[in-house]
Amino acid sequence: MNKAVSKKPGRKTVVRARTPVSAQQLFEQIKARAQEIYNRRDPSAGDAMADWLKAEREVLAQYGK
Repeated sequence: MNKAVSKKPGRKTVVRARTPVSAQQLFEQIKARAQEIYNRRDPSAGDAMADWLKAEREVLAQYGK
């Protein structure tokens, strides 16, 4: 995967993927991350939709979307 690194004084380093990914790949990454989030939290606290939305935000942020 090709990555571009952007450095600005006083800011965190941002790494964004430049390689295009398919919708299926994004779905699989989000699904896997949502499962990780679910497994780490107390099953009685939270819900599957919240886990999915958090995973979606995290995965899409990796691609700058």
